[in-house]
Amino acid sequence: MKALVTGANGFIGSHLVDRLVRGKNSVRCLVRPEADLSFLKETELFSSDFAPGNFNYQYGSLSDKSSLEDAVQGVDVVFHVAGAVHGTHGKLFRTNVDGTINVYRAAKEAGVNRFVFVSSLEAMGPSYGRILTEDARMNPITNYGKSKREAEAFIRAENTIPSTIIRPPVVYGPKDREVYKIFKMVKAGFGPKIDEGKQRVSIIHARDLVYGIMLSCLSETAQNQTYFISNDSSFLWPEIYAAMGTFMDKRVKTLPVPSKAFYAVSAAIEGMLWLFGKSSTANRDKATAGKHSWECSPEKAKKELGFSARYDLEGGIANTVRWYKENKWL
Repeated sequence: MKALVTGANGFIGSHLVDRLVRGKNSVRCLVRPEADLSFLKETELFSSDFAPGNFNYQYGSLSDKSSLEDAVQGVDVVFHVAGAVHGTHGKLFRTNVDGTINVYRAAKEAGVNRFVFVSSLEAMGPSYGRILTEDARMNPITNYGKSKREAEAFIRAENTIPSTIIRPPVVYGPKDREVYKIFKMVKAGFGPKIDEGKQRVSIIHARDLVYGIMLSCLSETAQNQTYFISNDSSFLWPEIYAAMGTFMDKRVKTLPVPSKAFYAVSAAIEGMLWLFGKSSTANRDKATAGKHSWECSPEKAKKELGFSARYDLEGGIANTVRWYKENKWL
């Protein structure tokens, strides 16, 4: 397989590139010229020793159409992983919607055979006490979720390349910098409890997510389908804190945080950083999402793809803590 991976140097993208290269596939990594490539160095070394010629960089961006036209030449499959997680409404829609349109159209013109788009559970909206399935009504409440929903809608409406949409929930694992912030809080001995702390979330280890992505790419059944890739069970955040604490030898205290106060502080931080042209993971989107439950079912992926998560909560947390410690993050 000859694959293009957008966002290849990021958390999920680098895990996907590693699996592709180790599977003896030829991988082209779309990265910005100024990108930090540290997450790809181990894979690059492996390729040079055991799979020479199966790994290369393609410099460009989602907004540079000519670079995308070059990137998709001779490619069988496009894995579109790149995207913005936080930022202004304009940035999120330019990156997640316009960027997806640009990549898709370039792939279409080049005659690419498959298009795999990594979306998000946030495109669906909160679960509100239900376990969401792929055919539930989409009702995103965050700008990030709305941008992902619009990108999904474009792919479905276009329907010219056999495509698969993957909606992961909370993703964690080695190299992650988002859930990592919670690991750091737990190491300090506390974890936030929004309102009464009854929010339940589905989760997935990055390597399990990549396993699901690969299964979808190789399955004819998955063409023009959408899948949640998650663990079987959902968890309360205090349960996740406790698992993290176990592998860091920490007893964790939950810190009650009213959702209104959480939103106000997040909005203030977002506003201050906006003045300096920066974005923050502490923002109104995250505060809005944080007071809700986000639960989804992997049953469709299990039935149609043969997917089964290999990391349970404890095993995944242990693996992640070990990587953080080995790399001096914790």
